Amino acid sequence: MVICPITLRCQGKVLQRCFELREEICQFLESKGKDTTQLRDETFLCEMAFLCDITSHLNAMNLQLQGRGRVISDMYSTVKAFKTKLTLWQAQMLKENLSHFPSCQTMKEKLSKSVFQSAQFADKLSVLAADFQRRFADFEAQKSRFELLSNPFPVDVESSPPNLQMELIELQCSDALKAKYTAVGAAEFGRFLPDTMPSCAPKLLKRSQCLAARTSQNLSPNIDELVQKMRHHQVRVGAVNTLELTELSPITAYGVQVFALHGETVSAPLEGVGVTLPVPFAGALRITDVTHSSMRLDWDAAPAPVRKYLITYKPEEGDLKRYSLLEVDGGVVTTVLTRLTSQTEYDVAVTPIYDQGPAAPMLNSAITDVVPAPKNLRTSEVTQTSFRATWEHGAPDVALYRLSWTKRGDSDAKFAILNADETFHVLPDLDPDTEYSVTVTAIYPDESESEDLMGSERTRQPTPKRGAPWHVTCRAPDPSVQVGGKKTTALMQKLRPDTDYSVSVAAVYASAVSGDISTQGKTKPFGGVRNLQVLNPTMTTLNVRWEPAEGKVKEYRVIYVPAAGGAESMEQVSSTTTSTVLRGLTPDTLYTVSLLPIYAEGEGRILSENGKTRPLGGVKNLKVTNPTMTSLDVDWEPADGAVRLYKVFYVPAAGGKEEMEQVPATTTSTVLRNLQPDTLYTVSVLPVYPAREGKRQSEDGKTLPLGGVDNIKVSNPTITTLKVTWSPADGNVQGYKVVYAPVSGGLEIVEQVSESTTTTVLEKLLPNTEYKVTVIPVYAEGDGPSLTDNGKTKPLGFVRNLQVTDPTTSTLNVRWDPAEGNVREYIVIWVPAAGGEQDVDQVSGSTTTTVLKNLEPNTEYTVTVVPVYPEMEGKSMSSNGKTNPMGGVKNLKVVDPTVSTLTARWEPAPGNVRIYKVFYAAQPGGEEKMEEVSGGTTSLILQNLNSNTVYKVAVVPVYPDVEGIRQEEQGKTKPLGAVKNLKVTDPTISSLRVQWDRAEGDVRQYKILYKPAAGGEERTTSVSGVTTTTVLRELSPDTPYRVTVIPVYSDMEGKPASDNGKTNTSTDTSSSSSSHRHSHSPLPRHLLLLTDSQTPSQILNSESRSTVSHS
Repeated sequence: MVICPITLRCQGKVLQRCFELREEICQFLESKGKDTTQLRDETFLCEMAFLCDITSHLNAMNLQLQGRGRVISDMYSTVKAFKTKLTLWQAQMLKENLSHFPSCQTMKEKLSKSVFQSAQFADKLSVLAADFQRRFADFEAQKSRFELLSNPFPVDVESSPPNLQMELIELQCSDALKAKYTAVGAAEFGRFLPDTMPSCAPKLLKRSQCLAARTSQNLSPNIDELVQKMRHHQVRVGAVNTLELTELSPITAYGVQVFALHGETVSAPLEGVGVTLPVPFAGALRITDVTHSSMRLDWDAAPAPVRKYLITYKPEEGDLKRYSLLEVDGGVVTTVLTRLTSQTEYDVAVTPIYDQGPAAPMLNSAITDVVPAPKNLRTSEVTQTSFRATWEHGAPDVALYRLSWTKRGDSDAKFAILNADETFHVLPDLDPDTEYSVTVTAIYPDESESEDLMGSERTRQPTPKRGAPWHVTCRAPDPSVQVGGKKTTALMQKLRPDTDYSVSVAAVYASAVSGDISTQGKTKPFGGVRNLQVLNPTMTTLNVRWEPAEGKVKEYRVIYVPAAGGAESMEQVSSTTTSTVLRGLTPDTLYTVSLLPIYAEGEGRILSENGKTRPLGGVKNLKVTNPTMTSLDVDWEPADGAVRLYKVFYVPAAGGKEEMEQVPATTTSTVLRNLQPDTLYTVSVLPVYPAREGKRQSEDGKTLPLGGVDNIKVSNPTITTLKVTWSPADGNVQGYKVVYAPVSGGLEIVEQVSESTTTTVLEKLLPNTEYKVTVIPVYAEGDGPSLTDNGKTKPLGFVRNLQVTDPTTSTLNVRWDPAEGNVREYIVIWVPAAGGEQDVDQVSGSTTTTVLKNLEPNTEYTVTVVPVYPEMEGKSMSSNGKTNPMGGVKNLKVVDPTVSTLTARWEPAPGNVRIYKVFYAAQPGGEEKMEEVSGGTTSLILQNLNSNTVYKVAVVPVYPDVEGIRQEEQGKTKPLGAVKNLKVTDPTISSLRVQWDRAEGDVRQYKILYKPAAGGEERTTSVSGVTTTTVLRELSPDTPYRVTVIPVYSDMEGKPASDNGKTNTSTDTSSSSSSHRHSHSPLPRHLLLLTDSQTPSQILNSESRSTVSHS
């Protein structure tokens, strides 16, 4: 498996960030004077974009492979998916589809298409895919075992190991285990297998946990062997239940078995699996006590036993070669870095080193301080001609001190170079009563200089002494000097070099001069420099170094001349200088260099030394590689010396004009473009120095011949088109010519497409014709080789499955399946089959149905559909259809008569009926009336008719454009109704009960008329149409009554029906009651519906009386 440390993912993010900030980085480097040629190179940027994208994809896969609870089958699926992705990306890259490569897409949009070489990156993806296939080849061999680990339920039992087959059958047939597998997943499923499956349980548990935890092991062995080959360690402990296992490897799965020992008996093991954590992160790095040349490092101790710490540090702008390394023991958590360069930022990393390898480093950075200046400048021992300057060290690692002094306001300073251990100096030869400025500068080993420590002091004024002065005379000739009477020394100055002097000293008293005493002395001759060296030669320079001459040297003259003869040159340098560089020399020339110290009194002794400049340089290891049809890559190793630029010459070896390109001195490669294909070139590289050119080095290289397309294919034929595809030709293609003509002969047509096109559609071709198609790549230099393929257009198309359906009396519906090809429209033609006028309609090419209207009923039509293409018409297809005859309703009936209504029912007429018209009239001679109903209605109630009347009813279907056939039927309304079986019963002294059977028809109410039979006032009451009984009250006793009941309809009254009844006398109440009691069963109690003529009190009174009379 792929185990990728976290630092790689971080580097991937850094790479992406660098790509996003490439312009800002270039601007920053250019502001620092750094060369950014490579960072602005378009080819380099394309490769960087590709690396960003593919690293992002690899990091995404890496994250999918990490985490706990992952089983090997999941990881196998992840790797398999990534290999499939690589195949897709490679195909898309060849087609310049950069959907999954956003950084590459950004570069392609900003640069020209010729710069972004998608084929080159497709090759890189192919190499990566092949590497994945090789690296994970063992996966395929273990595929069946992965399936067993991932999900044992669908595994083929027959192909499984024999010792697992029986248990697998039981496992696959267990619904409970299937549910548990769904709930916990493959990683934990092995823990829940029962003891009845001794073979499956340990295999699934151990394999899944082992492979989930330690996926970096080699998959070549059998998976069973991974558990068996684990190293075993044994620890015996007492009666405890906790034990810490030590000295384990990080990120490693360990199987643990605990056995209980009872004497000689060993229990079954208690098993478990644990995974150690990765090597822990060490902590934080702190940098303190930063000086100009040192810094203190403190870091957190590693949480685990560490073998040592590796400390690396380098200047921020330094390259890898300037890394410094330091190792300390694992118990050390602090150290001091020394001998650093001042005012420099250092990147520091402290890496814990474990037995298993390095952990993640702790990082920090700091900037060293400026070099400190000397401190506490003091003057002392001031005289008329001298004083002492004393100072303190600014830092212990100072190398030298430079002391300078000058009169106030004077620019002619004097200098002294002192060793690091000298912190005082006596300034001699000063003028009396003069103020002097003193400057002390510290010089450090890295040649950096501190700030100046400055001070001043004034020499003493000359004051006369009371004692007798000394008079010192030196002869050669005889100048004299007087000193104080207490002095016993004197310095004789401004003497001539290499000269003998006689010195006499006499005491001068106030009144006399003593005799003198004399001695002889000789001044030294002028000195010369020591240890003169001429070294570090280049082609145009020599470095000259020397040790200073003795005495007060005013300056040095450096004289140099070619040893073989030539003009002499001279340079002057200050007295404090001990080295110089001679420039502008002739290469490969021996020079005599002489150094002459100059004193105030004259010239010192000259010293000479020879040195030779290097010969003119040339580039090394020149190579001409990576030929294309129009380019060659030129690489070389840089020439020696201060090369200003390189000139690259190239010319066809067979002869032609020589071309030249210039590249910066920092560049050691270039690409020669716009070359002639299939041509041998002589390429020369010439280094150019500031003063002259170096040696020319040459090498031959040959461009590739012009390329042709591959894999041409003519496909997807239609009636008038052919699709042509091909693989792009190599090199800087300007475009492609597509040439095509009928094979049988005809006009040849040439089309041109862009360089990025690898497919085109040939249009306006002849149907059913074979064409010869040729693709030719076009380069700036000419046409490349051609490649040909044939293809044939399809014959003229026609509609399929033509149908004429859904006839009505005036319409036909026409449907068809579309014809092949780019149909612009369809022409629909119809004509009566028996002959007649032809009609034509046109519909769009996307339409496959239409409706023919305004046709004759009961007529057969021939319908023809013709596809029309942009260039011509296709073949016609025909079919027949017949319109329906004029329709009428069927089975018309007039039913359900009442005294005022009739119901007309019918079966629908054929065709698209819009409405039905229903006519009806009383017979004979009545006025005809008409009502309309929708086309979906098949019945109508005719209302407000006359009773007992014959009506003629007619129904006419109405179509969108015509009326159908009229169908008629008769029906008769019922005569007016009367109640039946009218009875007047249950007489009392003041009431009579009236009962009847319901009258026919829709009775709204019943009107009851009653009056004494002998004559008198007629009274009226009404009850609802659903009532068939009522009680007449407040009647006169012993009186015959005539009762008439009339049904009342909504628009008329029915026939009356009459009956007689008589109320009882008051004396007949008991006998009547008795007779009723013996002759009749008790009357039921009736619930009477209220009408407007009765009140609740009347009903209650009536009911109570009726109850009394029957009790």
